[in-house]
Amino acid sequence: MVILSCFQIDCKKEVKYRCQCTSPETYMCEKHLSKHLKRLGQHSFESMFLEPLDQTKEAILEFITKKQTKNEKLKKKILAYFTIRISRSEIGVREMISQLDSDSTKLFSLFQKINMVNKVSILEQDPILKLLPLPPDEAIVRIKPIIKNLDSKNYNCSLNDAEIDNQLTKIRESISNLRNDMKKDKKELEDWKKKIEEKLGTLIEKQKCEDPLQINNLEEKLQKELKNMENSINSQQKNALLPILELKKNGMENSQVNFQINELKEKKRLFLDGQNNSEIGRDFRRTCWLYENELKTLLESNKDLEEAYLDYKNSYNQSVSIYLLNLDDNQNTNLIIFDTENEKEAFVRLDNAKPLNTGTCLAQIPGGELFCFGSQYPPSGVTMMIDTKYKTRMLPSGRPCYSSSSIYCNRSIYCFGGLSKSDELLTLAERFDLDEMRWIKLSPLPAADGNCHCILFKENILISGYRNQNLMRYSIKENAFNSIPFKFAERKKKLLINDDRLYLIECDGLIYESEAGDEYRWKKIGNSIISDKWPPQVYLSYNKEAVYIGCRYPHAYYKFNLDEKVMIQL
Repeated sequence: MVILSCFQIDCKKEVKYRCQCTSPETYMCEKHLSKHLKRLGQHSFESMFLEPLDQTKEAILEFITKKQTKNEKLKKKILAYFTIRISRSEIGVREMISQLDSDSTKLFSLFQKINMVNKVSILEQDPILKLLPLPPDEAIVRIKPIIKNLDSKNYNCSLNDAEIDNQLTKIRESISNLRNDMKKDKKELEDWKKKIEEKLGTLIEKQKCEDPLQINNLEEKLQKELKNMENSINSQQKNALLPILELKKNGMENSQVNFQINELKEKKRLFLDGQNNSEIGRDFRRTCWLYENELKTLLESNKDLEEAYLDYKNSYNQSVSIYLLNLDDNQNTNLIIFDTENEKEAFVRLDNAKPLNTGTCLAQIPGGELFCFGSQYPPSGVTMMIDTKYKTRMLPSGRPCYSSSSIYCNRSIYCFGGLSKSDELLTLAERFDLDEMRWIKLSPLPAADGNCHCILFKENILISGYRNQNLMRYSIKENAFNSIPFKFAERKKKLLINDDRLYLIECDGLIYESEAGDEYRWKKIGNSIISDKWPPQVYLSYNKEAVYIGCRYPHAYYKFNLDEKVMIQL
């Protein structure tokens, strides 16, 4: 197979794009995409994410070709056994016909299942294909250095020795199980004996196989199986190419910006249908993560796409799960996960985590990670990351306040307001840069407040306070606040929901809906049943029909139907 490399000299990163602006075509990685864009010329991009599928198809077709050549030799051997020494070769004939009929399916099953391990984005395609013929233990020995040498930044993973050994154990078990599957059990072997004996009897009655029709039928059966294998690969590739085919139908195949936007919007639709735990959902969040900076640069010169760009940005916190932190009687920190599809909760104990209690804030990051900061106990505050396997990692930079609001945007966590260790309301506004791993101060809030809640809306962040009756709007571009003059209740937690319409829900108060998506115009539509015994830390989860609300203190879950505008407690 041809190994593609980036146009940048000495760059060893994986090729992600192909541009036809020059001849021959230019290949590049994600890192050097923006550098190539600065060159003059009519750029025409094509995503190279489908290259592994092409390689898979190429490998299967190569396998089919070799198998066909081998089948011709087997056919000649079988005919020789029939015509010369049929009485002494019945066992050999049965074995060869059995092998002829099952080799392709069994070997392809092994290839396909090993390739499924490769989809974890931890192993590369070519080394695995080369290791398939090796015994399991020898293959594992060769795979281990491949995993260790991977660029953790490119593959969004950081594996220690224990995790690598665990992954290798799974691969070893998979290879062993697949090899065992290739051995027929006694019942299957007896069935094959009966089938072959019937075929041999028929051939002997026809003048000892003077007519090779039966052998030709067997070969046709094999060719049919091989064709099915090829169709299966073509089907996989066609499904992966659907977004591109849709773009070509709309006449936009030459626009890289439109390609990425439409791809994200399609994935967002699937994502909001409750599939964020599937491969599609994970891919959507990772795509948002990788393309954000490139899209932002391109969209600055194309304002027509601004709305679509904001559309996918606003879906970052729209997960089908709600995450809460809880401190048990033994001072252990637990992560509570509420699955809105099944409406059930589970508890995961976080090892190596400092005790986190009242006021700790959680923010979801594309890719499945959770960002935790601020805590009343200990009063100094902590900053911590929780990965997709619920492993914790303490960050060096703490934030000495709690009960803040937070939201992810542009590779940063934006935080507003909060309470100091002496319970004083703060005007503090900061953002945590996930690349530099440090807090950066923003313009202070116009009025001190805590227990706020915020959402992304029209390239701004809307903030609802606890004591402040007005909404605040923060401009990310200008780093400035302004107030929206509409009097909501004072000293009540106010939750904001960003759907096709805006909603504001007061804990133990009223429910408001914006008129025509205008944050300046609101109307009352009902009463809230969320308890306001204490200002709760609240986390939202969206799906197609409703918004789920999880409160830590008091611990409860609520469901707000977006169409019927009715709220119930679960």
